[in-house]
Amino acid sequence: MISKYFPSGDIAETIWIKVQNSDTIYHGSYTSYYPEGRVMQEGFYHEGKPDSVWLTYHRFGARKSKFTYKNGVRSGEFKFWYEGGGLYQYGYYRNDLLNGILVTYHPNGKVDSESNYADGVLDGPSTVYSSEGVIRLKLSYANGLEDGAWESFFETGEVNYRGKKENGKFVDTLYTYYKNGTVQRKAFYLKGVITGVMTGYYPDGAVMNTMNYLNGEITGTYSAFFPGGAIAETGSYSSNKRNGAWRSFFPSGSLNSYGDFVNDSLDGLWTVLYENGALRQKGYYVSGNKAGEWLFYNSKGQFVMQGFYFNGLPENIWIIYYPNGSVAGRVAFKRGRQFGAAYLFGENGELTKSMNFKIPENFSR
Repeated sequence: MISKYFPSGDIAETIWIKVQNSDTIYHGSYTSYYPEGRVMQEGFYHEGKPDSVWLTYHRFGARKSKFTYKNGVRSGEFKFWYEGGGLYQYGYYRNDLLNGILVTYHPNGKVDSESNYADGVLDGPSTVYSSEGVIRLKLSYANGLEDGAWESFFETGEVNYRGKKENGKFVDTLYTYYKNGTVQRKAFYLKGVITGVMTGYYPDGAVMNTMNYLNGEITGTYSAFFPGGAIAETGSYSSNKRNGAWRSFFPSGSLNSYGDFVNDSLDGLWTVLYENGALRQKGYYVSGNKAGEWLFYNSKGQFVMQGFYFNGLPENIWIIYYPNGSVAGRVAFKRGRQFGAAYLFGENGELTKSMNFKIPENFSR
């Protein structure tokens, strides 16, 4: 027996050996230790190869793992334990490769997952559970890749997704469900890439939206609907970005707003209407920010305000009008804050109040 020691002088290892033709061969029991003196690992060698049962331990003495070796390779059941003593995992080896079922546990003792292996790779059904014992995922593997029926579940057990995979990729229709069991979304996959029309639904089954995918990107017409079925919004996509003319509607069917998108940003002239069809406001966007002059109206079509934007913030002089067209107020802005003189007028044009606003010293663009 050979003993090895830590610099402190405490035992580190004990190894049984034999010498054969000037070669030193491990043969017999083996034990390694933590510096505190507790056993870290123990097992047995036969002709230089691990054999029989091998155990490892957590630092404070609890079992950590158990493996069985035959002629140097893992063979048979193995187990892992949490430091607190509960079983963490068990499975089986054959010729040093995982074979059969592998089960992992949550710290509370409930099953975390169950999987099947064949010659070291996942093969067959696999199930994942929550710490409360609820199934969260069910799938199958073939030669290490997800293959076959695929389902995921809400934390309370209802189906969330249901589809199919081949060679690790989604194929055919993937369904997404609400907790009440109705379909939330339906999409088609071709070799893992979403393709064709995807349809979204309200919890009562009414269509919520439709869009078209090409090579995994939203392309072409997009439409959204109110729960009652009336069109809510429509426009077009290219490469996952909104581009071109877009329109939105009120539930009654009357037009709400219209304008253009460029690379997913509002751009150009946009017009917003009241439900009665009267003009509410109009102005320009540049790369998603309001810019230039904007005009505002009340529901009777009367002009009530005009102002200017720069990089999406109010700028320069803003004027408010009474329905009869006379000026109600003038306010100056700088980078979105009121700045300088502001005046309020009566309907007869008489000045009723004036104010002065200063920009804080630490204010910056």
